[in-house]
Amino acid sequence: MWRRLSFLVPLLVALACASGSSPKGGVPAADRKAIEKLVLDAADLARRAWDARDASLMIPESTTASVQSPLGVVYSPDRLRQDLQHRMDRVIRIDTMDVRVDSVRASGRDSIFVYSTQRFVRMIRQPEDGREGQRFSLAIHEQLFVRTKGVWSSAGPERQLHTRNWWAGDSTDAP
Repeated sequence: MWRRLSFLVPLLVALACASGSSPKGGVPAADRKAIEKLVLDAADLARRAWDARDASLMIPESTTASVQSPLGVVYSPDRLRQDLQHRMDRVIRIDTMDVRVDSVRASGRDSIFVYSTQRFVRMIRQPEDGREGQRFSLAIHEQLFVRTKGVWSSAGPERQLHTRNWWAGDSTDAP
């Protein structure tokens, strides 16, 4: 009897692992793939908006939700769009715009936090003197996703947890 059980237990463990019931971060592989796709699709939209230098692609006129800054300042969609367009207008070229999903963590049965890193390198024209310089940005984001009726969607804007910005040649600010 014990001999049969000693064979059966590893078999059951192997089957449980193969079914994806105990994946990394407590998130089933299919859910992780679906959410990673949402994050990367949003990054692709941002990349297209920056390439076109069109802030309305990222913040459409139909957007109604405002965003509150960590300091408590509330920004309307129009203000966000104007600020983004101003930043886009200063960009001469984009060298790198990469997003990497770092981790996907279950926060409940139908909610997941995603942590990602964005690396953005671009050539910018300074409005004060017209001088050009290469600007590097590295940001770590957190975003909550929820599942409603079997479909994952973002539960709000991503939140920047940490950001570093520096100019090319400025070793004092580089990470």
